[in-house]
Amino acid sequence: MRFTWGTAIAIFLLLFIVTMVSFAIFAYNQDVNLVHQDYYEKGVDYSQQMDRDARSLRFAGQIGVETAGDAVVVSFPETISSQADSVEILFFRPSDHHLDNRKHTAIASGKAVLGDMNLISGRYIIKLSWNMEGMEYEVDKELIVK
Repeated sequence: MRFTWGTAIAIFLLLFIVTMVSFAIFAYNQDVNLVHQDYYEKGVDYSQQMDRDARSLRFAGQIGVETAGDAVVVSFPETISSQADSVEILFFRPSDHHLDNRKHTAIASGKAVLGDMNLISGRYIIKLSWNMEGMEYEVDKELIVK
């Protein structure tokens, strides 16, 4: 049997189809991690998020996040601690949404101490949300757990 250009084209097309089907199966089995379950609905209201971020910008440098043993300590400026009732804290793990953790906590003496968080090593984005003076605020901080 001779190897002709027709045989080469047939082999190439067969390999191409097998590769494309393999990639489609691989892509279909990948886990999708979204920041929010209602990601697309939140995208529609993005102008509200932009307003919230603009209002919160003045607090971004004043809020501190650090680890102390197994606890996470979030420190707030006096303005927030005196006027906000509680803070919602989302520990968002970009690499695995199963490791996300959400806490509601009160601010006592300018600090929120969150113990027993069971955070594993890696990068977390901490989303701090609170209401103050009838307005919503949100600040994102990065935390590296070692």
